[in-house]
Amino acid sequence: VVANAASGVSGAGNSPKRELLFAEVSGDFRAYGVGNSHRHLTEMTATMAELGGGAELVFTPHLLPVARGILATITVPLGAPLVDPLAPFRDAYAGQPFIELTTDQPTLRDVVHRNVVRLSATMIAGLRAPTLLVTSAIDNLVKGAAGQAVQNANLMFALDERAGLPA
Repeated sequence: VVANAASGVSGAGNSPKRELLFAEVSGDFRAYGVGNSHRHLTEMTATMAELGGGAELVFTPHLLPVARGILATITVPLGAPLVDPLAPFRDAYAGQPFIELTTDQPTLRDVVHRNVVRLSATMIAGLRAPTLLVTSAIDNLVKGAAGQAVQNANLMFALDERAGLPA
């Protein structure tokens, strides 16, 4: 599995480092944490191990010159092609209020200031082996942080998980 994720500067933390100031990243786009050295790789591989299948992960994050948001593309080798690439996601996320499945490619504009993940899945044409491309977009300061915390607190206290959250 190969995952490439482009994150706005807020995804790099809040410590005042010169190389992370918006004035420094504006007009640039670069990879970091290459060679599977990203600080969250252990969490990602642990989650993949829990799901089973034994797939290995190559993860390369990129710093995107925007304030917020993460757009990821994940390439997944399959044993057989999927007639409806979104079907497994429809099954897994049925009834989930903050998951938006789409046949269009997600953009950061779709999700900024919202507590949602927007996701698409497409079979990649022209390859010998069946390969799925999953694209997702989130606002890392809402769905990836505070919004997720509010959603979890709502669930812990048996409240409507949408309470107080921008959809």
